[in-house]
Amino acid sequence: MHVPCNDNLFEANDGSYSPNIAFEATFSAGNRFVGNRAYGCNYGFWLGFSRDTVLEQNTIAACRKAGVAVENGIEMVVHANQFAANHYGMLLWSHYVAAFAGAVPENNTSHSWAIAHNSFSANDIAIRIAADQDHGVQPLPALTPSCPRPHSHTIADNRFRRNHLDIEIIDADEPLVERNEFED
Repeated sequence: MHVPCNDNLFEANDGSYSPNIAFEATFSAGNRFVGNRAYGCNYGFWLGFSRDTVLEQNTIAACRKAGVAVENGIEMVVHANQFAANHYGMLLWSHYVAAFAGAVPENNTSHSWAIAHNSFSANDIAIRIAADQDHGVQPLPALTPSCPRPHSHTIADNRFRRNHLDIEIIDADEPLVERNEFED
């Protein structure tokens, strides 16, 4: 029997130097990650197809692929975290997967994110939100079915310093980007 991993608190853990993923919670809801450390992994947090998840006061640094990677995640809060020297600080994308469309129809794209009061420094790309991607970084083949476009991501009151690119949004609707501080 398959059961979800829902409504958990992960607090003050150090998942650093994992050869792949420090913290993973896929197909989950209601989890909170508070005050954790993810340093020197491929991915700090992998939260694909999850919803209603909070990441708060975590330190996510030197992740080779992404600090936070989420495919079709919805209703997420990312608050007061530090992202430093990652390839992608946050990598959010949509991808239609037929096997999951019936199982989690509400996770049909990436939407309803609140990304606020975070610090992004020295990342290659601080935040990337993109439609119809393979692992968030390349377009899907032309005949692949599309998801609805990612939408309703709020990026507010964050501090961006010395990133190669601060925010990259590809084929997403209704992003709200306000009151952020950009340096260098």
